[in-house]
Amino acid sequence: MSNEKKSKKEKRKRKDSLNRLKEQMINYINNIKTYEDWDKFVQMFMLRFPERKKEFKTDSGIIVKRLYTPNDIKDIDYIKDIGFPAVPPFTRGVYPTMHRGRIWTQRLICGTGTPEDTNKRLKFLISQGQTGLNIIYDLPTHRGIDPDDPRARGEIGKDGVNCACLEDMRAIFKDIEYYNYSVSQITAIHVLCMYIAMAELDGVDISTLRGTVQSDMFNAIQGCGALASDITRRGKGAIEYSIDTCVDIIEFCTKYMPKWYPISIVGRNIREAGADAVSEIAIAFSNGLCYVEKAMERGLNINEFGERLSFMFCCENNFFEEIAKFRAARKVWYRLMKEKGATNPLAMLVRMHVQNSSIAYTAQQPLNNIIRGTIHTMAAVLGGAQSLHTNAYDEAWGLPTEKAHMIALRTQQIIAEESGIMDTIDPLAGSYYVEALTKELEKRIYDMVKEMQELGGSIELTENGWIANILEENAYRYQREIEEGKRIVVGVNKYVLEDEELDIEIHEIPEEVADHQIARIKRVRAERDPRKWEKAIEHLRETCDAKVDDRKINIMRPLIEAYKANATLGECYNAIWPDYRFRG
Repeated sequence: MSNEKKSKKEKRKRKDSLNRLKEQMINYINNIKTYEDWDKFVQMFMLRFPERKKEFKTDSGIIVKRLYTPNDIKDIDYIKDIGFPAVPPFTRGVYPTMHRGRIWTQRLICGTGTPEDTNKRLKFLISQGQTGLNIIYDLPTHRGIDPDDPRARGEIGKDGVNCACLEDMRAIFKDIEYYNYSVSQITAIHVLCMYIAMAELDGVDISTLRGTVQSDMFNAIQGCGALASDITRRGKGAIEYSIDTCVDIIEFCTKYMPKWYPISIVGRNIREAGADAVSEIAIAFSNGLCYVEKAMERGLNINEFGERLSFMFCCENNFFEEIAKFRAARKVWYRLMKEKGATNPLAMLVRMHVQNSSIAYTAQQPLNNIIRGTIHTMAAVLGGAQSLHTNAYDEAWGLPTEKAHMIALRTQQIIAEESGIMDTIDPLAGSYYVEALTKELEKRIYDMVKEMQELGGSIELTENGWIANILEENAYRYQREIEEGKRIVVGVNKYVLEDEELDIEIHEIPEEVADHQIARIKRVRAERDPRKWEKAIEHLRETCDAKVDDRKINIMRPLIEAYKANATLGECYNAIWPDYRFRG
């Protein structure tokens, strides 16, 4: 027999064999009645067509099953575990109509160079439809360092706006009716008081101000080491003192600024420092409980101040886990606040701002980050966020350009106006997978919070390195998975462009920014009334010294008055944190 005839015969045999297999499959499919029947069919199918991986997991290590069925949620009670929007346990959202009634606040972070530069960018974002303001400050401002301090050299305006005096704050908001916006201040007590001082001098009734301050010092210590390195280098007591200054804000705002959120309890930067979805929420909630307990120790009513606690979370790449995480977070916080004695349902809500992941963004093939940002934004919306920042695609390279900022804003606007994903509330509710994942995340988050409380709570676990160890271990695992190819990052370890030429505009901060800020701070010092300044700064020092022994003393009002007397940021920070505080 010729080779050609043998080949044809073998082809016919293979074809006949495939046809018989196809007929067997059709017969088997027609007789599948149970999950067990289907599973047997899949096992046979996989002999020829195996799955891509032996095991599928979420970022938190939760094993993802091949298929979810009603059996996976048979123990879930709809009223008890899922319920209705604005009704405990708040799984489906915190407001009755959610995004059908009001689209989330589109609040892109803005802060670059001089206050004048930032003012220009804010006006641009407002002109393009942004509905909330979100100011980020540079490292010297966060650290309470004046621009003419040698420690500020090379950092002024580089990763946010430099703001060291009342005149800077005025320049940021020049010709902007800030009192008509919800304004988020990504900073701590020493900058918030400058904002309040400006408002009072402008004749604004501060009880009408709306916004949030990201004053969570746990976040600064656990998730942003450089921001709090001055505090962490000090001795025992420094961390707790910093937490007490946050409680000062809660107390002050509860009494005088009822529309302001006095703290944004942050999980987002903890996630960026290495946490997974479970530990991000659990650590943030343990931190939150510390603030709650300290506020109650001051005699504040949990049913009152609890209404003004807000949260900031991250949104990473694992689409369904992130959605389930937000749903689970609302359930867990409700349980925790109820255990603390809250009876007002409005004091048990998780009002969340979401900023998508920065570590998910890549310097390689940066336009890919637009797609990543879209995935993150959609997950945050489907998870029920009240406020949202989408990173600009170029942020792996530096502060965003105006073009990149606009694309990030348009990402939110297109999802809001064109996608229809928020036309019904919590559209993924009832999904076997999403509900099972929500339940599992709820259990893991709650158990971790309880473990942290049993080990002494957030202050002790921050001081002894327990939290830092968790973040470091998770960060190491994450990076190792990328290097070993177990975690695919498009453009980094797969689909790489050899000799990639980057055609991307970089937003450069000129050195003249530093000169501008140094000149202003020197002029402010030279022109202020020295007697008023000396009296105000001395009163602030005395109040802060007394607070070391009596933590219930509130430093907010003396700090506000010091700024009104044109004290600089560095002078005020040094009054709160003089070199001798908690040293030796």
